Amino acid sequence: MKVNHATLVVLALLRSEPMHGHQIRRVAELVNLSEWAEVSTGAIYNTLRRLADDGSIVAVRTEQEGNRPPRTVYAPTEAGLYELERLREVALSQPIPDASVMLALIFTAPGSDPDELRELLRVRQAALRRQHEDLVHLRQRKDAQGAPVTAAMAFRAWEMQLAAAVAWHDEVDGRIEELCAPEAMIRTPDHRRAADPGIPRGARARAQARAAAAAARESNPSPAGAAEDGAPGTPSTVTPSAGPEPDAGPDTRSTPS
Repeated sequence: MKVNHATLVVLALLRSEPMHGHQIRRVAELVNLSEWAEVSTGAIYNTLRRLADDGSIVAVRTEQEGNRPPRTVYAPTEAGLYELERLREVALSQPIPDASVMLALIFTAPGSDPDELRELLRVRQAALRRQHEDLVHLRQRKDAQGAPVTAAMAFRAWEMQLAAAVAWHDEVDGRIEELCAPEAMIRTPDHRRAADPGIPRGARARAQARAAAAAARESNPSPAGAAEDGAPGTPSTVTPSAGPEPDAGPDTRSTPS
């Protein structure tokens, strides 16, 4: 059964905390979901619209920053949480090399029960191990029958992928507690600023940093004849960089955000 990656990501993030579409988009960009999981910006907004229409999520408030369009903040309903659990179990149980298991780990493991997750993954690992053993036996039979080397190399490629997947499960099993810690959930700089409103952002942050650096230089000027910046005895001021202004995202006046 194929897992809808965008649905899994959106529901999992909304379960962690209510968000608007731009915040979800920022998380997706942070881990490059469009590159390896086919979760594009358009897919995120389309999924929000669909989930709102079918009652899996509900609008809880509207937020507006400056002159930017208002953004609707969503939270999952009971139906949405049930669907997320179903998608999670499918993703973690299918013994196929697929992005679904990675998405389930990244977005649903934080805050979950370590023992339950360990059991689900061990069942998947056992299935992968059986597939690997069956493929090895099949290749050996084909070799004995005089199969061409091209076929042998194709079998070996699949064998090695399955062996790597089995070994990867061993590493994950050893770090289940870390994966299930609530703080393992991915957070963007916007989330950290929301948690601490005292953290400035964008151009305001850069202006504040420059003003603080200038005030520090005025209050503690370097003595005449002192060594160059960075030498012993010379005060050195570091101006933090707050990074570029976040992208305003799609026009949320026509799409859910």
